[in-house]
Amino acid sequence: MSDDPLIGRRLANFEIERPLGRGGMAQVYYGHDVKLRRPVAVKVIDARYRDKPAYAERFVREAQSIATWRQENIIQIYYADDQDGFYYFVMEYIDGDDLAKVLADYKANGQHLAYDEVLRIGRAVADALDYAHSKGIIHRDVKPSNVMVAKDKRVVLTDFGLAMDAEMGSQGEVFGSAHYIAPEQARHSGSAVPQSDLYSLGIILYQMLTGRVPFNDPSSTTVAVQHLTMPVPPPREINPELPPAAEAVLLKALNKDPEDRYQIGRQLIDALEAALLENDATIASPLLKTTVSKVAPAAPVVSPPSPTPTADDKRPLFYVGIGIAAALGVLVLLALVLAAFFFMRNADDAASQTAQETVQATEVANSELAVLPSQDSTTEPSEQEAPVTDAPPTSELSPGSPPTTESTSIPEPVPQVLADTADNFGVTQQEAWRYIWSPPDDDNWKPLSFEDRKYGACWYAEDYIRICPDSAHPGNGADVGWYWVSTVSGPLEIRINANKLDLGGDGVVVSVYQNTLNTSGEPPLFQRTLTGRDNQGFAETIKIDQIQPEESILIVLNRNGDATSDHTAIRARICHYYCP
Repeated sequence: MSDDPLIGRRLANFEIERPLGRGGMAQVYYGHDVKLRRPVAVKVIDARYRDKPAYAERFVREAQSIATWRQENIIQIYYADDQDGFYYFVMEYIDGDDLAKVLADYKANGQHLAYDEVLRIGRAVADALDYAHSKGIIHRDVKPSNVMVAKDKRVVLTDFGLAMDAEMGSQGEVFGSAHYIAPEQARHSGSAVPQSDLYSLGIILYQMLTGRVPFNDPSSTTVAVQHLTMPVPPPREINPELPPAAEAVLLKALNKDPEDRYQIGRQLIDALEAALLENDATIASPLLKTTVSKVAPAAPVVSPPSPTPTADDKRPLFYVGIGIAAALGVLVLLALVLAAFFFMRNADDAASQTAQETVQATEVANSELAVLPSQDSTTEPSEQEAPVTDAPPTSELSPGSPPTTESTSIPEPVPQVLADTADNFGVTQQEAWRYIWSPPDDDNWKPLSFEDRKYGACWYAEDYIRICPDSAHPGNGADVGWYWVSTVSGPLEIRINANKLDLGGDGVVVSVYQNTLNTSGEPPLFQRTLTGRDNQGFAETIKIDQIQPEESILIVLNRNGDATSDHTAIRARICHYYCP
């Protein structure tokens, strides 16, 4: 017997029979409408959030957002109410699987969806999003598990729980699903725009066509930072059979800048359809792009028949005989000319060969004389021109001198400052540094938000937690970090200067990590504590023998134990080879 108190219970006209699945803030059940005698899905707010008004409001907003809509690719709402502390709404029941399970099944079999199926599912989701956007609603959580594929082939977009009214905006309290989140939404969820949903759809299309998402990591924060900072891996590197034009469509859909993406879903799917279908009309060739014409083939060219001679065209045999005799005479004359030509050519070749042998013998004799040792060692070498040979030139050595080896000039490495927290302080997350924060010892790293507040134009979390051009302040609820991704290979040098500005408290900790956001589980490359009154601070140099493109450096300012008086001046520079 189930421990769930809702199983077997009746809410209004709906009997709860069994659980279907759990989302981020609610449980979904299979139920039965006893009045209309039809299956339904009943979504009930999770017990953890029943006493939290903000979640209850969001839950109610989801029902209100789509209750009046009628679009075949958006889930239909039948009823909403609250009973005995249970907030719930009733939806149509979709008999089928979510797209996440469909994709998992294909991947397990080593297969990809057929192009026509990709286009069918993609167009349904695009139509649903275009409809929602026309109503002023941004979904903000478009992902395969929120797309249902019914047994009757209908495709339905569900779960508007994170939906945002484009006019009212959001306080940025929700994040979305990291693998499908747009960069601007990862930076601040209140920055989502309709094209953020289309970015998520682009990820789904990418996954359907390649079998994987572009960015993947056990840490959702790492994935979010990759969406912000890393170029999307070209789809054809994963699936070489994908047409180049389709790759171009996907990369445009996944542009970091919303303005450079497709602006509506229909445009995206139309472009992808044209790119995929174009491949069927093109003959693949490494040298030529030959397009097969769809017009009817040209009629074959038929040579006109030779005219049949008539009686008037006949000539006497006498004239025919004269013509044959003349032709024979011409052939005899031509044979005599050719014979004379070949006789003269052979004579010229023989003379030429004799002359050439004479010249070669003379050159050999001169060469032998040139290499004989001189009786007078001080005599200058002969200025007579040496014969041209195919051998490479060798350097002339004075008698008795040791052989020398030609040296190869190795250029000196050119040092370069790659990132400076002061000089490269950015106002977007797409510049040299990514500004992030996490609850202490939690490793739940999230992007900070750039704002002009009490302490100036800085990157803020909440209250006084911030990163500014020349200083930073962690808090009781946060550590702060500077995240950098390499674009070079070779040695690296990191220089850090830090000192306390607020005199008091128990100090702060400065740490440096390589290729990890797991600051609670991985040892740092460097760590140094500043005591509460350490206004002298430190200057340290950290050397890394080898860095590769896409590897990362994380510099963290942690509160020590108490975040009181932790305002700290800090500057870090990352340099290629060494800091000039």
